[in-house]
Amino acid sequence: MAGITTKIRELLDEGLSDREEITDRILTDTDPEELVEMVRPVVSWQVHMRLRAWARQEEKKAFPPQARSARGEAKPALTTTDELRNLVSQSFIWNENGERVTWGEATIEQHQSRARLLRLNAERSLDTANRHERAAQMIAEAGATCLSDLLDEPVRKQQRKKKAA
Repeated sequence: MAGITTKIRELLDEGLSDREEITDRILTDTDPEELVEMVRPVVSWQVHMRLRAWARQEEKKAFPPQARSARGEAKPALTTTDELRNLVSQSFIWNENGERVTWGEATIEQHQSRARLLRLNAERSLDTANRHERAAQMIAEAGATCLSDLLDEPVRKQQRKKKAA
C-alpha cells in the first residue's frame, strides 16, 4: 500500500502541480480502506498539535515571560506549585532522535538539549524569513510584481506546458 507521500509524488510525476487537483485525485481515486491508512498519520499529527497547544498553555502558566522593571531589569516571574503540578505530566521531545520525557522527570541536560533544539529551529525559521525578505527586495529593485516577472519565461507558462505534455 502506497503512503500519502508516494501518492503525491506519483501525481507530481504525472505533471500535476495544482494543490486542489492533487488533493481531489487522491481523495477520489483511492480505495476507502487504503485512504484511512494514508490519512492516519495526518490525523495523528493534528491530534498531536492540539495536545501540544494545550501543553504550551500549561508551560506558559508555569513559566510566564519575565516582566521588566521601569529600568528595564528582568523581574523573575513566580511559579506556583499548582502550576507545576499541571505541567509535570506533559512530555516534550528532548533530542534529535525524538525521545520524549515529561517535564516532571526531565533532567537539567534534557531541558538544555530541548532548548538547543528549539533555538536551532528558530535559526532555521529566521533563515527562511531572510530568504523571503531577499526575494521581496529583488522584486522591488526590479520594479516587478513577483519573482516570475524576473524570468525569461514566467513559471505559469512553464507549468501549463508541463501539463500539456
